[in-house]
Amino acid sequence: ASEPFDICALLRDTSRMICARGDVVVIQRSLDADGRELAGLRVKGDAVRLRQIVLNLLSNACKHTSEGAIEVILAVAAPREPAHASFNQMGANLAKELLDFMKADGIEASCTKVTFVCHSFGSIISRVALARPDLQHLLPRLHTYISFSGPHLGMLYNSNALVDLGMWGLRRWKKARCLTELALKDEKDPTATLLYRLSASPALSHFKTVLLVSSVEDRYVPH
Repeated sequence: ASEPFDICALLRDTSRMICARGDVVVIQRSLDADGRELAGLRVKGDAVRLRQIVLNLLSNACKHTSEGAIEVILAVAAPREPAHASFNQMGANLAKELLDFMKADGIEASCTKVTFVCHSFGSIISRVALARPDLQHLLPRLHTYISFSGPHLGMLYNSNALVDLGMWGLRRWKKARCLTELALKDEKDPTATLLYRLSASPALSHFKTVLLVSSVEDRYVPH
């Protein structure tokens, strides 16, 4: 059920559950957009499912960690681009935020595994970021890529007429570049569109595990 819950407390309690199981230390931190410790952040969603997902991820991490610590970080970033920005712009911002965070936290050299858990547009933004030259040095460290309801095939196959109408209106009046790219209408030549070029990028091949999760009941992104 989708209800408000404290995501900081959820991550903290789940991390403690893993710590109680063995010798591996799990460090959990929650940071706001300025890098300060964050507490009591309430979000709306399915707390039970999120807890199970985090528990599964941490359990798998423990299996592959014989010494040292596992750090779980919840970082809340201030939005840097409007909703109508292009995926290239949002991908560039994500790449910069990732590099800035790793540098500020001093884990540029020590971080050996990088995992992406993405939802919706974030699935495309992360792939665009990984195709950028400034993240090429991280490719050998990529471990797991998980995408929930990511529009990897664009928005051509949804079964909701209202969604089609809404996207058309946003593209026309709000100049929503990212929606134009999802409709594969950003270029006259289909092979020059962002999604087509992204499909030829080898970024996902660097992950040891790739999991794409979708539902046939999803009227927005059924595939």
